[in-house]
Amino acid sequence: MQNDLPTWSLYIQALSAMQQTPENDLLSWFQVAGIHGRPYIPWDNIEWNSSAPEVGYCPHSSTLFTTWHRIYLVLLEQILAGHAQRLAKSYNSTTYQASADKFRIPYWDYSLIPSMPDIVNVPQVLIYTPSGLKNVSNPLLRYKFQQFPLNETLFPPGQSLEGRLTTYNTTVRFPVNGVSDYESINANLGGSSLRPNTYSVFQSHDYNEMATGTTSKYSFEYAHNEVHHAIGGFNPMDSGHMGVFAYASFDPIFFLVHANTDRLFALWQAINPAPFLTPEIDVTGTFTNPVGANLTVDTPLTPFTMVDGNAWNSTGARELVGLGYSYPEIMDWLPLSKDELAKNVSAAVQKLYGPVTK
Repeated sequence: MQNDLPTWSLYIQALSAMQQTPENDLLSWFQVAGIHGRPYIPWDNIEWNSSAPEVGYCPHSSTLFTTWHRIYLVLLEQILAGHAQRLAKSYNSTTYQASADKFRIPYWDYSLIPSMPDIVNVPQVLIYTPSGLKNVSNPLLRYKFQQFPLNETLFPPGQSLEGRLTTYNTTVRFPVNGVSDYESINANLGGSSLRPNTYSVFQSHDYNEMATGTTSKYSFEYAHNEVHHAIGGFNPMDSGHMGVFAYASFDPIFFLVHANTDRLFALWQAINPAPFLTPEIDVTGTFTNPVGANLTVDTPLTPFTMVDGNAWNSTGARELVGLGYSYPEIMDWLPLSKDELAKNVSAAVQKLYGPVTK
């Protein structure tokens, strides 16, 4: 996206606008990030199930992991696209309106490039604004909480891992003396097994095994966990936000990571079009699902609802075509059979993540 300056400029400004939206607004960064974990409050009037644990809406260690996050990304993309449409009207050029019309969120391929993108670590970025080329504050670097100190009821302070995060007025990554340590993050990522672990997931043809770490080490959830911990830091008493699932989604890099996890999921689906979610028992629970609930393709992906007011479920989240986006390796807009598409995507996966031969 950075090579497409009009789209990049709209993205940076849209992200900034969302982060600056008042935190009591349903579509603000604070509220949308808060869907995933803390502050454990209802979003869009989807209330807590009193039989469920006090956690966020996000399913972890669950076969719903992939489809739930897909719709979460769709929500983010819709909000940012709305900002992009508004911003495009400020430019004296049809180029920006065209960019807004095709706006999609970017991803970071952490398995192919196991180091932090430079753009997420710098305080300012160069973009085209309606008044010309300018350096602006980089919204990918961090999120600054508007209300600080944080509400102690919703974000309990203390000496626990979560409690220590309440002392920061911005999101941090692998903090050393309160400062993000990017060299250590890149050392963590570079020393990981992300590429071979990702490739191993593609060797499985079982949907539940691919989706979640409850049945196999080699799942997309497991690989994504490695990234969370590498960025958050491995210190059990002083992690960054990405290392704690209750706080992770406040860090802007969270959505770059999950957009790529969704991409990997989509590539797997293209190679394996038939397998889909089989029922399993929820071992962790969510804001609306009690521990022990039976998870199926019809389980609501709360708190997300469609235009008609019905809840999204995994069946609705299965196909990218109905969601209006795709990924470069898939090219499902071409007149290909499912077998031809699977063959093409398999070759792309082999080239990207397969064993390096000499």
